[in-house]
Amino acid sequence: MTNKLVNTSAKVAFARLTPLAAALLVLPSAGLSASPYGVESNEGLSVYAAAERDDEFIEAPKPQRPSSLLMQLPSVPSPVAPKSVNQPSPSSAVIPPTIAEPARIIEPAKPADKVVVDAPAAATSIAATPTKDLDSVDTVGTRLGWLTTAQIAQLPDADKPPLDATCQGAWATPVPLSTPLGDLDTSDIEALANSLSYNDEGGADLSGSVRITQGGRLLEADSGSITQDRNFGRFDGNVRIAQPGVLLTGEQAVVNINTSAGQLLSSEFVSQAMHAHGRADRMRRFSDGTLLIDRGIYTTCAPGSRVWSFEAKDIELNPNTGIGEVYSAKLRIQDVPILYLPYFRFPIDDRRQTGILIPRFGNTNDGGFDLSVPIYLNIAPQLDATVTPRLLSSRGAMLETETRYLTHDFGSGELKAAILPGDQKTGEDRKSASLDQRADWQNGWRARTSLNYVSDNFYFTDLGTDLNLANQTHQERLGEVFYDTPDWHFVARAQGFQTIDPDLLDVDKPYSRVPQFLVTSERERLPGWQRSMRAEVARFERNIDDGSAPEVNGTRIRLDPEVRFDYSQPWGYLRPAAKLSHLSYALDGNGVTGNEDTSLTVPTLSLDTGLIFERFSNNGSSQVLEPRLYYLYAPNRDQSSLPNFDSAVTTFSYDQLFRDTRFSGGDRIDDANQVAIGLTSRWLDADGFERLQASLGQIVYLRDREVRLDPAVAVDTSPASSYAGNMTFRANEETSFFADLLMDSEGSRLSQYSVGASYLPKTGDRLYNAGYRFRRDDPSIGQKAVSQTQLSFVQPLGVNWKVLGLWNYDIKEKESQEALFGVSYEACCWQVRLFKRSFIADAAANNSPTSDRSREAIFIEIVLKGLAGFGTNVDTLFEKNVFGYNQLDHKKEGF
Repeated sequence: MTNKLVNTSAKVAFARLTPLAAALLVLPSAGLSASPYGVESNEGLSVYAAAERDDEFIEAPKPQRPSSLLMQLPSVPSPVAPKSVNQPSPSSAVIPPTIAEPARIIEPAKPADKVVVDAPAAATSIAATPTKDLDSVDTVGTRLGWLTTAQIAQLPDADKPPLDATCQGAWATPVPLSTPLGDLDTSDIEALANSLSYNDEGGADLSGSVRITQGGRLLEADSGSITQDRNFGRFDGNVRIAQPGVLLTGEQAVVNINTSAGQLLSSEFVSQAMHAHGRADRMRRFSDGTLLIDRGIYTTCAPGSRVWSFEAKDIELNPNTGIGEVYSAKLRIQDVPILYLPYFRFPIDDRRQTGILIPRFGNTNDGGFDLSVPIYLNIAPQLDATVTPRLLSSRGAMLETETRYLTHDFGSGELKAAILPGDQKTGEDRKSASLDQRADWQNGWRARTSLNYVSDNFYFTDLGTDLNLANQTHQERLGEVFYDTPDWHFVARAQGFQTIDPDLLDVDKPYSRVPQFLVTSERERLPGWQRSMRAEVARFERNIDDGSAPEVNGTRIRLDPEVRFDYSQPWGYLRPAAKLSHLSYALDGNGVTGNEDTSLTVPTLSLDTGLIFERFSNNGSSQVLEPRLYYLYAPNRDQSSLPNFDSAVTTFSYDQLFRDTRFSGGDRIDDANQVAIGLTSRWLDADGFERLQASLGQIVYLRDREVRLDPAVAVDTSPASSYAGNMTFRANEETSFFADLLMDSEGSRLSQYSVGASYLPKTGDRLYNAGYRFRRDDPSIGQKAVSQTQLSFVQPLGVNWKVLGLWNYDIKEKESQEALFGVSYEACCWQVRLFKRSFIADAAANNSPTSDRSREAIFIEIVLKGLAGFGTNVDTLFEKNVFGYNQLDHKKEGF
């Protein structure tokens, strides 16, 4: 006979007992990272284990659920800031998961009801007893619910567990991962047993198929007992404790109900979220909150296919100190131990700990084997550092440091420094340093500082670790202060540069701005009258020591107030505008001749107008035609004697047709009398999806353009600009084609064009890009000829294999500018990626005397899912160079 007990008074016992499952979930994720990081775990669950020390028990903290199947070691945690200071967010850092200390739950003992779930009266009668040894961890699948892919395919969709395509099966827990957890204070408790008996002391015994459920929680055992005062409970034989996606089994569970502590013997566990399983001979929690795990094993591999496992003789987690300690730990590949650690410490909450981070290694053709071992130093709550000894077999020993800090009034900062004494290839000391600091006072004021230094122009290509670092000729030194209101923006800036290219002439070096003050206001977005202002005062300095040109420095003042009227309707718009530009200089230097102070004021008038025509077809698709006309007028003022501090001619394109200036920077005011004519056509299908967008336009010049940056360049007398156009065609949501072009005004030849195609299927598992770019040389604006192809792809090969590549080839120079090819193999519980990269490190004229111009590097990434990974991350390189890479699903998996 089966008795069904509905008894809310048993809530305390069950609510505090069932979360035993979380204990081993916290154990594996915490005990596997020998580095100073926080620990992820299961939120809303409590952790218990039995205590044998002074019969004392204490409530456990409530950890958080792991956010990912792939438990790689994260980057260095940020320093802990006071409430009034924002946390720093350096690009290289990932904020670690944390375990917040919960409020202590204290529930008074309740008087016994008529039906009480069992217990012997004395605690001694509840004590744990020795149990049998666990069976092999490789046979856990038959005991804990492992299903093969064939078995899963036969289940109803609602019952199918989450399945990783790289695995041959998945865990099916008694309570599915998608099951919502009921509230402990409102959910009813149901208890089933074959028989119920009472003892003389008032306790109760449950025997035979004991089953207790409450709000998505489950406890099963062969028998159970609870003392009359409900202080102690014990469950024996085939104990199963389950919550959504979690299963914990054992031979015996003992718990102090009032203090939420206890012991679990001969335990095995499964976590669907982490695709992990493991075991422990015993788990115990002591009165001070310390959790001890005896002989624990953890892996994310499928049962019977244990590629790797992590074992430890003893693991101690102390929430009072935030430190975990592991004794006699082994990492096994197959059954071969490859790493033995007699002892190591790690954090179990967000308190940072000093320790060794993941080593980096690789190989290059000019540096040889490259090994770095970062060491994290927890110096103070608002100060930490990473010191990285680095060995390059062909160059010598190097030291890199990174220090981060938080201040109460001046924000956060990051200081980096590195030195390679006596490079074995150059014989010189190689050094670098940088300081980045940001502050936000939350009242409109912000500030930023960026100071950078390197010892030579080959430092980054010889010693840099950033795969995205392009060839650099300058190092910026910058200090900025910002003040913003809803209508106005103010910037005060000081900016200088370290030129690291020794072959660069002084006349080609950039000017320093010491200082620059800039005030702007933006146009209103609503139709009607609009006004805007741009005002700048800047001091420009540059030393000419090599005699390459006369030295001209000075202060520039530029004012650009503008007023515009915006009349917009569904059929089109009309936007007349007037701007008055004032430019003045106070010049000095040996290159200044004649008037040192010069100024000019130029009015500019413009009219921007367009029409919108839309035609609908019978099938619901539509075509939109948008003709646009833009008239610009500004009188000519002689500017041939003005310096050029920071200006350049903008790249001509379709969008450039409708701008009121052809220059960037502030050293020239346009002379113009021109009309720009453009036409845009769009085709939308019945669902509103834009299949085709094409634009073509040209500027008709009504007079010559005499204002130019270099007086030696001839006046532009052409009556019309090149034709500028662009086109985008989307065959569907997965495939798109694009093109842009510049054609001479006679329409006889293309001066510049690019074409490309992209394919990104909805499955998000693959990607293809192909493109070609062509440009003719134009000495008048310093433009060099270009003829280059670009190819990139990510392609899975079956379930486990994946290849990816990036190739930029210069047809004109007949050389590969950048090439990267990688192959990845991903199994159920591990992944390995191998890459080879080659790239042009320096321009031909600036080839390093100790390095090849063409660089090659081979690097590897290895990941044990749920444990750790090491190597060099190439994701950032692809993010910046491969269109659509961020949209791939593999980004969620770290590929």
